[in-house]
Amino acid sequence: MQDVQLRDFLGFSFLSALSLSPEGKRAGFVVSRCDEAKDGYQSDLWCLELSTGSVRQLTRSGRVRSFLWLDENTVLFKGEQSASLLAPSTSFMLLRLDGGEAVPAFTVPLFAEDIRCLEGRRFIIQARTTLYPAENLPEGGADWTVLDELPFAENGAGYVSGIRHRLYLYDADTEALTPLTGERFQVRNGFAVRRDGGMVAYMGMDIDAMEEQKLGIFVYDVARGETRQLLQTGRYKLRHLDFWGDRVLFTGADGSRYVWSQNAWFYTLNPEGGEEEALLCAPFQMPVNNSVNSDCRYGGGRLLQVSGDDVYHVLTQDGSAHLARIRNGREEIVSRETGSIDAIDVCGGQAYMIATRRMGLQEIYRMDLATGEESCLTGFNLAFSETHAVAQPQTCDFVNAHGDLVQGWVIHPAHEEPGKQYPGILVIHGGPKTAYGPSYVHEMQVWAARGYYVFFCNPTGSDGKGDEFGFLMTRYGTVDYDDLMAFTDCVLERHPQLDPARLGVTGGSYGGYMTNWIIGHTDRFACAVSQRSIANWITDEGASDWSYMYSPCRFGGVSARIKPAEGWASSPLKFVSRAVTPTLFLHSDEDFRCPLGEALQMYTQLIYQGVETRVCVFRGENHELSRSGRPWNRVRRLEEINAWMDAHLKA
Repeated sequence: MQDVQLRDFLGFSFLSALSLSPEGKRAGFVVSRCDEAKDGYQSDLWCLELSTGSVRQLTRSGRVRSFLWLDENTVLFKGEQSASLLAPSTSFMLLRLDGGEAVPAFTVPLFAEDIRCLEGRRFIIQARTTLYPAENLPEGGADWTVLDELPFAENGAGYVSGIRHRLYLYDADTEALTPLTGERFQVRNGFAVRRDGGMVAYMGMDIDAMEEQKLGIFVYDVARGETRQLLQTGRYKLRHLDFWGDRVLFTGADGSRYVWSQNAWFYTLNPEGGEEEALLCAPFQMPVNNSVNSDCRYGGGRLLQVSGDDVYHVLTQDGSAHLARIRNGREEIVSRETGSIDAIDVCGGQAYMIATRRMGLQEIYRMDLATGEESCLTGFNLAFSETHAVAQPQTCDFVNAHGDLVQGWVIHPAHEEPGKQYPGILVIHGGPKTAYGPSYVHEMQVWAARGYYVFFCNPTGSDGKGDEFGFLMTRYGTVDYDDLMAFTDCVLERHPQLDPARLGVTGGSYGGYMTNWIIGHTDRFACAVSQRSIANWITDEGASDWSYMYSPCRFGGVSARIKPAEGWASSPLKFVSRAVTPTLFLHSDEDFRCPLGEALQMYTQLIYQGVETRVCVFRGENHELSRSGRPWNRVRRLEEINAWMDAHLKA
């Protein structure tokens, strides 16, 4: 068996966009792979014949990220697309699975993002538009961008002031294009079309100067040509939307007790209006989402599916993403395996999933919904698992000072010898409402193969253990820090071959925040790597994309709005004068979630203090560098971490 190497991920296949054909005979999906020569990703459409298990590639352009089934033998997908919002154009291609090349279907004067079929050749298209004239956008040749709204930017999208996501009705026979939402209306989290094509539901709001966190729900009646608002803005933080029979189904959290971190519940609405929302089932208090961390995904997929009277969805519990079902007002978990579920579709008593199992990489699995039995249907990444010594995490749970069970895991170094001591790396996840678990994380496997103990846990504030455990508002750097230090003590006690004098710590986003916090509160770590971090909540609120919504929830309001003292008290920059730990900072210059200035503030102070430090800035990358950044930047990122850890923990 081969040891896992840093560059192995360049050969992985990343699966996404799983969707069954209308009769459930085929599964379409997208496979993405790193393109080393072009320093990017090639994504193409594939098909799995469910009766025979045969798999075939349908496109070879390398640009297909999504598609739509029109019938059992025909798919529609995006072709060429204009790069400019000032002269938008998107072509769509038709491909028949019984033979032949893809042919043009139609072209719309829109920067199309998503498309659904109503009936025949009529479609609903979500498109990205702009309110600004050409002279205000760099795309038009200008050297400036005008900002007059919040959010002014979004991670991965750049400056978005004046940008809208709108819905249009398109008739391919007449080429008539009718806007369904106003020019200032912002559609969020997609849209849903009723099974008979007679109604469209969507979430959003009109934006004047600032978008709110809690959106409204609207329906468009196709036959009447009318729009109705079913749910007023300001009620719920919304995430998912679909039709459940004749009713509108949504997940929402009112934040009455747990504010921003509160998990959503399922509600239904009468699309004719005039009724209050009704709970679909008793609250389960687990996140309707997959929040299990991984650096081996590219693209997403459906995480909620209505099948008859049942609702199937993915939720996170105890470090794994599971498939759950709501039936007759009761919610239950129907999958038994641990790991991650990244996309689902359900048909005929079977669930089809893009999932990771037993520390493997993504494959498509079929699960019998009656028995919970799973079978793997593809083998895109099986060769890697069969030829490489993937280390298995060992459970290392403990009870914290508040009596809560904190889940933790330890990966032993490769080729571990009895009696020999080894360095170790504490890894802290982002979020904080995400989770680690027994799933493959490439960077952890690389470090274990290089001779490190790798240990990680889900401290207070993590997802998968309910609202109370996940509630960290106003407590950043307190109970979570205590849990991480107690976990480190626990790991050292249970693994005497781990050298307490050679410990490193790293994490990204919230994990970067905690790394910054740790170096100002303890010197127990010989080195640190802080990734896409936060140093100062006050500057973060004014410079990041969504912190104007979330910072008041975290601290009861920071900056000039309410209580700057509370934000500063929980800022790592306040305590950086105590830091003596050699620290590497990794950051992207287009990261609008945790802006570059956050890392530079910490770096500058460490330079002043004479603490060994270094910063590596990745140009043209954003907050997702470690997961979907350009392949060679991902390689360099891991090389930077490895070199820093080796220099301080192995010398």
